[in-house]
Amino acid sequence: MNSTWDTSYNDCITMGGQTITESKLKALDGLQDWQEEVNKKLAILQPNPALEDRWEELKSLREQYIALEKDLLDKEKVWDIIKS
Repeated sequence: MNSTWDTSYNDCITMGGQTITESKLKALDGLQDWQEEVNKKLAILQPNPALEDRWEELKSLREQYIALEKDLLDKEKVWDIIKS
């Protein structure tokens, strides 16, 4: 019986035909950190109904944000039409 051992070192992992290198893993880690930061910043866009039920100011601020965002997007559309 003959056995062959592959003792070469490779800095990548192959799973299901896909190869993940060390640099790809580092990039994915960076993306995960970035996504967590984006999620924190977007929290204002994800209402908390239970908290808004207890705090009218919070609900009012979200409604003001939505109204302001709509107004600004409408203004941008007008400026785009004027510029063209």
